[in-house]
Amino acid sequence: MNITDQVAQYLNGNMDDILHRPLVLFILATATISLLITSLKYILKLLKRKFIEFKVRSWIMVPATIDIVTVVEHTEQESRSRASLYQPTSVYYVAVLTYFYRLPDLETGEYERNFDIENEAQHWADQFKGQQVMVQVNPKNPSESYLLDDEVVRAAIQSGLKIE
Repeated sequence: MNITDQVAQYLNGNMDDILHRPLVLFILATATISLLITSLKYILKLLKRKFIEFKVRSWIMVPATIDIVTVVEHTEQESRSRASLYQPTSVYYVAVLTYFYRLPDLETGEYERNFDIENEAQHWADQFKGQQVMVQVNPKNPSESYLLDDEVVRAAIQSGLKIE
């Protein structure tokens, strides 16, 4: 009998003992809670974005040009103790598309998308430079605008860009 078979046989016979150890239970509980918190953050962010998109659909549509594209590194931090010691928990990259429009004055707005890899963020952003899009503009405050996700996808498809 090789070592793999011995380990498998041991685990089969002792799995209940292993799973009922306090440290194992603590690790499993911590991992589960962390996953739930991450999922909840994502869901809340998505719901907020959809609520905003619903609100701005009644605004007027104005043509705009994406003229500046940048990528910014972000580090998310989480408190590790009551002493407020912070440890970086994740690094991600935000691709920012800055667009300009006139109503009647020159105005500007930004669209952001998060990426895990800097090169992917930069490639995605670079392909939108110079693209024409339609933005939602608040008729009561022309300096307030919003670029819908659907419009970014539409502009990409029309121009043959990669939208992944």
